[in-house]
Amino acid sequence: MEKPMNSHRNMIAITLLALQPLLGCSSDSEETIPASTDCDPALLEANKEVALAVSNGVFLAGEPAEGVLASDFVAHFPAGQPDQSLEAFLGFGEQFRTALPDATFTFTHVIANDEFVALRYIGTGTHKAELFGVPATNRTLKWEGMVIRRVADGRVAEEWNEPDNAGLFAQLTQGAEAFSPSSASFQTKGDCASATVEATAELALRVSEEVVLGGQSADGLLAPDFVMHNPNGLPDANLEGFLGFNAGFRAAFPDAKFSFTHTIAEGDLVLLRYTASGTHSAEFFGVPATGKAVQWEGAVIRHIDAGVVDEEWNAPDIAGLLGQLTAP
Repeated sequence: MEKPMNSHRNMIAITLLALQPLLGCSSDSEETIPASTDCDPALLEANKEVALAVSNGVFLAGEPAEGVLASDFVAHFPAGQPDQSLEAFLGFGEQFRTALPDATFTFTHVIANDEFVALRYIGTGTHKAELFGVPATNRTLKWEGMVIRRVADGRVAEEWNEPDNAGLFAQLTQGAEAFSPSSASFQTKGDCASATVEATAELALRVSEEVVLGGQSADGLLAPDFVMHNPNGLPDANLEGFLGFNAGFRAAFPDAKFSFTHTIAEGDLVLLRYTASGTHSAEFFGVPATGKAVQWEGAVIRHIDAGVVDEEWNAPDIAGLLGQLTAP
């Protein structure tokens, strides 16, 4: 992502200092799940339908979970937040509907591969009651995020959440203006043949391993008109901005490592979920070097066109990372 303006960085850092008790400081859910080579288009469409029903029916509308969520369902969250059982998830949904009674989700990306469905969404709603310990502000909020859902026997059994906590909390606690995330829609049926899945997944992984972490040439991997979309209301980045930011990232975390826990590919789209670690050795998002060993997680969706990545959407746990960097 392009280096953010100081006002954005300061807003996020101030917000996180106030919210450290809510954010925690570490990541979990470390199992590694590679791209699958199974290809059953009818099953993939059915899995997409049930994955969307969790959000639109159970979570937003308060519809019964029977037939949609497994009885042993577990939801995982970033930044050291505790997992939620089915009962806890339903309880949180009730609180969410009370706090944001007019909330809606727009799903911009729906990617399915074997038993997994990856969703990118944009949420909006009016803050009418307490949310995350913040009293009602009557402000219209807008945020984005990604969620991966695992379907077993026609029901969602597990999910991994990567919400834009930093952007949401900045609106809740610091009066930040609601922003307009990239709203391009990618919900077409993709090619799930093994050769396509493996090729697109490999290309997406090479961008992270060779360009982001390795500082190698982007030639043959990223399109000249490449665009990266960032959360938290931060500006999009072109290819030059992307390469420049990642040079700064490598300076800030010279020993950074990514572990890719999920690779979900369908057609020309790939979602990668990762956990990361590194030692904070130089300024990052306005925070001077602390020497701390930190861990965080996130997800990225990459779009492939003509054999190169031409666009990506990011969902890093900036809240969890900066919460660690700014903690006493």
